[in-house]
Amino acid sequence: MGQPDNVRYLGSPGQVLAGIQDWILTAHLRAGDPLPAERELARALGVGSGRLREGVRALEAAGVLEPAADATAAAVVAEAPADALHKLLRLHLSLSRFGTGDLMSIRIELERSSATRAARSALPDDLTPLREITGEMGRPGVTRGQFRELDSAFHLGLARAASNDLAAVLLASLGDAVGDEMTAGYARTADWPATARQLADEHTWILDAIETGDPDRAAAEVTRHIAGFYGLRAG
Repeated sequence: MGQPDNVRYLGSPGQVLAGIQDWILTAHLRAGDPLPAERELARALGVGSGRLREGVRALEAAGVLEPAADATAAAVVAEAPADALHKLLRLHLSLSRFGTGDLMSIRIELERSSATRAARSALPDDLTPLREITGEMGRPGVTRGQFRELDSAFHLGLARAASNDLAAVLLASLGDAVGDEMTAGYARTADWPATARQLADEHTWILDAIETGDPDRAAAEVTRHIAGFYGLRAG
């Protein structure tokens, strides 16, 4: 495999990671495609084999690459790029320390888009899992931890029902970034059973609007639900 044009880096860890990723992009590799052999790729990037291996291992841990079956390739492009994107976004959001308000404003826009699209085009089979989730949310005795898992499953399922896999990845990353705030919100509730019933009702109202094909109401319901929980203005 020849060297793509304009790909050559110095040996700092960050530059090695950038070099490997730029190679993948410049060579137009896709999921399952192999990188060059370790020696060839190290020579092309202008780094030592040890530093290259460190970079490859870091990208494997991030889910971008997978180990190769033999020494003919330094690694293979991962088959599950959505998982890699989720991991990288989660790390970036955590390190960047964006404010909760900024994160939630983006989440609300994504959720509104998902609810609108689902109300317009989701099939009944797409919504059946969401109805099952709302049923579990309303179950007496549901714990805070169980409800948080159900809440995450509902909102990711909503994005998938809208046929928006990218939104699902972004929402998962945003959910991880505000996970502590969500847990704190649940913990602050003095009457958890009453809060759980209210939140379960709000998810049901979102789903009702989607099932009746009312995109404006679906967007409004999901906005009120998220803004209300985090104490934001639903403008």
